[in-house]
Amino acid sequence: MTTQAARTYHWPRIMNSNEKNESQYQCAFVIQFRTETDLAAGRCAGRVEHVATYEATHFHSLDELLAFMARMLREAQDNPEEKES
Repeated sequence: MTTQAARTYHWPRIMNSNEKNESQYQCAFVIQFRTETDLAAGRCAGRVEHVATYEATHFHSLDELLAFMARMLREAQDNPEEKES
């Protein structure tokens, strides 16, 4: 009998309101794909959320998903968070 070592997962800590826009989250997204998504067949649908701002949208194509992500990344670059002293 072969046994595997237990895996340890390090889940990210919950962000408080003062940390939600830290630069480490500016490029982070949560993507949920609907069950009918089939990338090989060109079907892509679901929901995407920008972690730093909590802004979310539903998408019905890969183009819509990528457009949302590009917009959020562009806004993050155009409006970099100022560090507090």
